[in-house]
Amino acid sequence: MTHEHAFRVAQATDNHVPTVETDHYIPVLIHWLDTALRAAPPVYVRVSGLADGELEFTIDPHTGKLLRAIVLSLGAIAIEAPPRYPEVPVDEGCGLVIDRGLWAHSKEHVISLEWLLRFYRLPAGVRIDVAGIEQARLVECGPKVTIGLGADGTLASIAARIDIDDHHFQT
Repeated sequence: MTHEHAFRVAQATDNHVPTVETDHYIPVLIHWLDTALRAAPPVYVRVSGLADGELEFTIDPHTGKLLRAIVLSLGAIAIEAPPRYPEVPVDEGCGLVIDRGLWAHSKEHVISLEWLLRFYRLPAGVRIDVAGIEQARLVECGPKVTIGLGADGTLASIAARIDIDDHHFQT
């Protein structure tokens, strides 16, 4: 799936552990602490699930730092348990830098993508897999967030361990 419009993590750097929140309207909000002043508005990558669900990523356009990942709505929850993460290398850096090739030649601040998303309910939280991306590496962002990446850094999964209200899982 490598091409110039892929959502790839270019590197994982040391950073603060992200906060994870949920409320009545938003199933999951993952926020990386970044207090730097920005001269330009962020880039928003909106992902619509082909079968349902919606995600949004907020990114610093100059550095590529991932600032926020939001699950705006959950798609249909898979009945089976999520597949086990494969035995792959695990990185500890919580600061994710996204490959800027996704928006480098665009004047838009909102990039829209469509992915086939698979949602799994965890005992405490949710995991979202991107169909067709085999996980080759995991990034552990503290005790509440795990990011799965493909061999080329393409986003393969996000797991957020937080108690989410049952109404978000109703379809």
